[in-house]
Amino acid sequence: MSALVLGGGIPVAATIGALVAATIVYGLGWRGGVQSHRLILVGIGVSATLDAVTSYLLVRAKITQATAASQWLVGSLSSTSWTTVWPLLVIAAVGVPIALATSAALGIGQLGDEVATGVGLGVQRHRLLVIGLAVVLTAAAVAAAGPVGFVAFVVPQIAVRLAGTNRPPLLLSAALGAVLVLGADLLARSAFPWQVPVGIVTTVIGAPYLIWLLIRHRKEMSR
Repeated sequence: MSALVLGGGIPVAATIGALVAATIVYGLGWRGGVQSHRLILVGIGVSATLDAVTSYLLVRAKITQATAASQWLVGSLSSTSWTTVWPLLVIAAVGVPIALATSAALGIGQLGDEVATGVGLGVQRHRLLVIGLAVVLTAAAVAAAGPVGFVAFVVPQIAVRLAGTNRPPLLLSAALGAVLVLGADLLARSAFPWQVPVGIVTTVIGAPYLIWLLIRHRKEMSR
């Protein structure tokens, strides 16, 4: 039973929880359609609520459980094994090809719902499929290594600049994300005499880069 929980139970529970949270965000953000600013605000509210629930569970947990959970919550590869990696590989083997197939229509969706509908794209159906795929793939990764910070913010921006495209290419973004996480984990293991979770290193690297991007974008907009 414990092997089932550690192997398949955590990824399944993470996927179900992520889909439920995404459904709540999408449902609360729907007002005859979905607008990005409303979706972001609702997402922030739901995230804050779930963070409060997590904090409550940490307070109520035993000290050993709370310590292990706290390390996982900042993102760590220290306890990762093939038992936790296999579910991620299975989900990726199914989800990544579907994500690549559906990504071609993302450019059409950027033209607006009316234009996309006019050229025959089922906007809402496609949007729900993309969101569902993103949620499932993210939940699988988080179940294996925890929420490694700033990778999703930094890597797509680097991929766009390397590829010279108007949106991040999926395979290049995935490869760069893997390189960043593995490089940060190698740095955490070799540069410090004590154990440092990889999420702390990626945050230290990613936060200044994201701030630099925001400053640069502001300067470009003011020209």
